[in-house]
Amino acid sequence: WIHRATNDDLSKIMVVTNAAKKLLKSNGSLQWQQGYPNEETFTKDIHNKSLYGIYEDNELMGFGAYILGKDLNYVEIDEGKWDIPANDKDMAIHRVAVDENSHGKQYGVKILKYGIEYAKKFNCLTVKVDTHKKNIPMQKCILKSGFVYKGIIKILTEKLDNLRLAYEMVL
Repeated sequence: WIHRATNDDLSKIMVVTNAAKKLLKSNGSLQWQQGYPNEETFTKDIHNKSLYGIYEDNELMGFGAYILGKDLNYVEIDEGKWDIPANDKDMAIHRVAVDENSHGKQYGVKILKYGIEYAKKFNCLTVKVDTHKKNIPMQKCILKSGFVYKGIIKILTEKLDNLRLAYEMVL
């Protein structure tokens, strides 16, 4: 019940994303508050066949983008180090969000674990993921999925509050 998202999912993706942005803001986080991600971001993910959704009764409950290759945000890391430095055999998981009515159902964990299996199919060496220090639910989800905290990275496209907790899983 996890499969590639389609353009038909776009309106629900934006509903989930906007609710997630609101929740992040209420927790005092600037993550997802600077115009990203937006409809154009998700349209590109769908076009690139990298956005996967989790569905219940054919309704989208959450999603995550599985991005194969070297992620420039992960090249430099502070206050720690990667087990395997950023390279072309990495996969990053980005833009994970779950419908606000489905929090607590472990959909985020399932999206991350599916991503790990997806990365194995492409012979990736590692899976990397990050989140904001104030995004406690996502931190718990990442750790519950088996990732290990590695340090602090900087999101290159963000102007404000661009530090993120970085995690890795060696495959």
